[in-house]
Amino acid sequence: MSQYSQPQLDQMGKGYGSHPQSTSGLAITSLILGIASFFCAIFTGLLAVILGIIALSGISKSNGKIGGSGLAIAGIVTGAIGCLWTLILIGMLLPAVQQVRTAARRTNSMNTVRQLCLANLNYESAYMRFPSNLSTDNPEDGENLSWRVHVLPFLGEQELYNKFKLDEPWDSPNNKPLLAEMPLYYQHPQLPNLPEGYTVYQMPTSTAGSEEPAILVQGERGTTLGALTDGSSNTILILEVAESAAVPWTKPLDWQFDPSDPTREVGDSFPGTFTAGMCDGSTHSIDRGIDPQTLKLLFTRSAGDTPPRLY
Repeated sequence: MSQYSQPQLDQMGKGYGSHPQSTSGLAITSLILGIASFFCAIFTGLLAVILGIIALSGISKSNGKIGGSGLAIAGIVTGAIGCLWTLILIGMLLPAVQQVRTAARRTNSMNTVRQLCLANLNYESAYMRFPSNLSTDNPEDGENLSWRVHVLPFLGEQELYNKFKLDEPWDSPNNKPLLAEMPLYYQHPQLPNLPEGYTVYQMPTSTAGSEEPAILVQGERGTTLGALTDGSSNTILILEVAESAAVPWTKPLDWQFDPSDPTREVGDSFPGTFTAGMCDGSTHSIDRGIDPQTLKLLFTRSAGDTPPRLY
């Protein structure tokens, strides 16, 4: 017998103090992914947890031939923490992203209203009066098509304008199919689910003979700049109305100004504000909580009043 004694064996035939032959590659990968999950997407953390669980299962079934259970557990823990951190970060960023997106859409809407105001001013420069819903110079012929149709040439849409028959109503067999060809100028960026051909960009209107007329009076030709005795910078030309008040863009129908309730159905697509363009071409985002009397002064064109400046 050798002078060196043979290693004592335990009951399973293994030597005391024997070591695993290898470390689980899945456990190592799990830990690496778990650490990476603090800087990468949540899916990295999920993968770390899954691989860690698989590694632990494999280590347990190897009867000591494969090690690395500590690495696998560390991978599971770091992966779980990484997932939680990512979810917290997403929860913090989402409101900020939404605010930026809303601000961009509000700016887009203001630019749209500005373009519509400029088109109306160019129309006024060409015809010496603002457009109306009348298709001819004779009010007795009635309102056939919206002012939104009549300003098309001043929006670069002459070809579309030529498709309309001005002596026919908006819903005639020729004109009604043109609803589907509504220009982008009348589409609201925050309201993509409006019915096809509907718009919230409208003029404030008054009934014929109103003592407090708005920019547009039903059944009358468009007013002139000279008739805006309250001042072009003090009179709203176009506003963004509530989604519930949207109308077909070719229909001679606009938002009805009610002196007793001037905030009724003003725009509600943006939190707390609505967009309005003035007769001088300036555009403003107006607080929906504005004093109703102040808003009333902005809607009237010749009431002899001077509303507070918006800027």
